[in-house]
Amino acid sequence: MIYVLEVRERAVGKGRPRINTITHTAYTPEKTRIFENKLKLYFKKKYGRPELSENPFSVKIKVEIEPPKSTSQKKAQQLYGKPFTKKPDIDNIIKCILDAFNKLVYKDDNQIYKIEAEKVYGIKDRTIIILEELI
Repeated sequence: MIYVLEVRERAVGKGRPRINTITHTAYTPEKTRIFENKLKLYFKKKYGRPELSENPFSVKIKVEIEPPKSTSQKKAQQLYGKPFTKKPDIDNIIKCILDAFNKLVYKDDNQIYKIEAEKVYGIKDRTIIILEELI
C-alpha cells in the first residue's frame, strides 16, 4: 500500500520533551503536538483508519518552506527549489512525522527501513509525505 499526503502547513521539528515542575511528568511541547495532530487529521480525512501494519515501510518526505515575506520577488524566485538550511532541522522534522503515524499506519516507527528527506524553498509552506509499505 502507498499513502501520499500533502499537508499545506509549515513543518515543525520534534521538540524536546519538557518536564512539568509541579507534577514532574514529561510532556511534548504544544507546537509539536499540534503539528502531529494535524498530520493525523489530514491522514484520517484522506484514508480513514487503515488496519495497523506490521510490514516494513519506506518514507519519502519533501518539506517546502516559503521564503520570508521581506524577500524580494526576484530573490524569492531564485530561491525556489534550493536547499533550506535553517531551523527546523530535517532530522527533527522526520521524527515528528514518523511519530505522528505511530499506531495509525504502522505499529511502531521501528518498522521504517528507509528514509529519503529534503528541505527546500518553495512557493508556499507544504510537506509531502509518501509512505510505502513493503509487502
